[in-house]
Amino acid sequence: MARLPYLAAADAPLVVAAALAKVPPLNVITLLAHADTAFRPWLRFSGALLTKLALDPALRELAILQVGHLAARYEWDQHVPLALTVGVSQPEIDALDRGLLDGFSPDRRAVLDYVAAFIADEVDDTLHAPRRTPVLPRDRGVVPGRGPRPDAGPNHDRAPDRPRPTGRRGCPAPQAMSNRVQRNATAGPSVQRNAVRQPGAFS
Repeated sequence: MARLPYLAAADAPLVVAAALAKVPPLNVITLLAHADTAFRPWLRFSGALLTKLALDPALRELAILQVGHLAARYEWDQHVPLALTVGVSQPEIDALDRGLLDGFSPDRRAVLDYVAAFIADEVDDTLHAPRRTPVLPRDRGVVPGRGPRPDAGPNHDRAPDRPRPTGRRGCPAPQAMSNRVQRNATAGPSVQRNAVRQPGAFS
């Protein structure tokens, strides 16, 4: 149980109440809502992690599940449902929960090994070097499983010029962020089906 009370929108300061009312009532969200000045930027950051990374969503969720398995069970409980929507299978989740990694494909095993070493503060140059290129695409204009984005030009860091819902100070409205998270979850399996997946015991 947290030492601070979980904050409901009805009890929150005005600066966070509107945002808090539009996002899922997860404990981590209602706890961080106490940080008035950081709450909305944190929602944007969290939304980017779930919807804008070039990293394969299944690899992202496996990395988070490994953290949950080894160091933060709360993360495990929250991310098992998300992992299932983006192409991680229940047998893989069960094997990870038991610490049995031999059946994972090379890319997935590389992520799990790296995260375990990171948590143990044991990532040396030998472990790090071979895992950089295959797992993390360097071109952020490429969406895993779909090839280059139609709007990807020489400056991949720039977002396409299109209107988007905004809240205060030009930040994306929390409901828009929540909608993107939901779309990502529902679109995950199709992204995973289109991706080139290396063989493993769970394939």
